Amino acid sequence: RRACGAAASEGAKRQLHRADQAIPYIGHAMRFDNGDAKLAYRAGYIYLGAGQTEKGLSLMQEALDNGLHIESPSSAKEAAVLVSAGSQTMA
Repeated sequence: RRACGAAASEGAKRQLHRADQAIPYIGHAMRFDNGDAKLAYRAGYIYLGAGQTEKGLSLMQEALDNGLHIESPSSAKEAAVLVSAGSQTMA
């Protein structure tokens, strides 16, 4: 059991490290952003994965505000759940 827990912990650390590495790239892409809801949605996931919850949820909300439901209804539902859960947790 300890080996499984340690492996899961190492996997989580690797995922967090990858998300941290992606932030400069998504930040660069966001500078050229023209209100692209899918870009904000993806950026939100990267920030959430890097443990930057407030920034991630803010980007998810931005995606919803910019019409994510038109581009991807399923992504919009997921983003809405994350924003709702996050706002309840942070309150």
